[in-house]
Amino acid sequence: MLEALDRHARSVDITRIEALVRTQNERSVKLYTSSGYKIEGTRVRAVSIDGQFFDEYYIAKILRSRHP
Repeated sequence: MLEALDRHARSVDITRIEALVRTQNERSVKLYTSSGYKIEGTRVRAVSIDGQFFDEYYIAKILRSRHP
C-alpha cells in the first residue's frame, strides 16, 4: 500500500509524504522506516486514548520529482 501511495504521489508531483505514528507501535514504525520514512521528531503526549497519553513520531519521506 505504501508503494502505491508513493507511485500516486509522484504521478501528481507530490515530493513529500508525512505521517504520525505512536511511538509504541513498533510494527508500524518498522514498516515506515523500512519504506524510506525518517523520524523527524516526537510529539510528546500528543494523543489521549481512554485517559492515557501517548507520544507520536512525526515521520516523513522525501520523494524525487519526476522532473529534473
